[in-house]
Amino acid sequence: MFTDASATFNYIPGARVRVGLGRLPLGEEAMTGVQVLDYINFTSVTDQLLNERFVTPYTNTARTHSPILGVQFKQSKLTGAVAGYRDVGVEVYDWFNRGRWEYAYAVMASQANGITWSDRLNGGNHDITGRVQAAYVFQGSGPKREDVTVYAWHQEGKRAYNGGDYSRVREGVGAKYLRHGLRLSGEYIRAKGMIYIASAPQFNDVGAPAFEPVDLMAVESSNKANGYYLEAGWKFTPQWEADLRYDTLDKMTNSAFDERKATTWTLGGQYFYSPKLRFAVNYEIRTVKVPHMDAHGTTGTQAQWTTQLNDYKTILDTTGNRLSAQLTWVF
Repeated sequence: MFTDASATFNYIPGARVRVGLGRLPLGEEAMTGVQVLDYINFTSVTDQLLNERFVTPYTNTARTHSPILGVQFKQSKLTGAVAGYRDVGVEVYDWFNRGRWEYAYAVMASQANGITWSDRLNGGNHDITGRVQAAYVFQGSGPKREDVTVYAWHQEGKRAYNGGDYSRVREGVGAKYLRHGLRLSGEYIRAKGMIYIASAPQFNDVGAPAFEPVDLMAVESSNKANGYYLEAGWKFTPQWEADLRYDTLDKMTNSAFDERKATTWTLGGQYFYSPKLRFAVNYEIRTVKVPHMDAHGTTGTQAQWTTQLNDYKTILDTTGNRLSAQLTWVF
């Protein structure tokens, strides 16, 4: 399966036109190629809110499921590949230089099916994604250009689910500084509607006689999430770089019973053997919490609410740290 396949036409002054499958004009982390990413894994907020998972309704009459006591999530199953921050569509973009200042824009109309060329995952719906940015350029070019950049972006569209169409909105703002080996950046992202909750264990100790794990989706536009990351890197020699990142994701902020908050500290180091070959090591300190242990659900009893929240906390408390190593060779 292709992840990038597009053609660009440069005939209209101030409006380059790209047609095909490619990256959406989203946040900075989502738009950066893996060969130049400074960390091995994406932040939780970028991965879970922007790297879209497509689902379809799921029922299994041979099994029963644990009661959903908070927001009435849709029981679902994954279908197709993750979007990979990409889509098939038409993008109009360009940049304009004014001395050391550079201004850029991009607007893309896409079919909202990720890297799938057909529209089988989201028939009849489309996305509009736009981004604007301004940069003061110190020197250089390409992804490691020394500059100060600020940007904002917005994405909006519909998702088909079980015969209905549901609104999906994603947006964010961010900034980045890179000069003399020092890098500072951060981004804030928020989401509304079609929030993937992830594969959830179905507890059988709150009244259900049997259980089966399912993927849960919060489809209504009243469901919200947000998060941000702050990070820094220091290339203290031509071959060595130290990196530090903090990211947080606050999911289902509209429901105290369903809210979950994840935070990660990433300690990283990179060794650049050559411009095309580097080795990276990351150590992630990860925690996931249930912020409101005394919250009430929308259905059920106090005993059921307490039991299910304690079950969730027990599972989340087992979240482990992660050590990753990666060799990147560009050829």
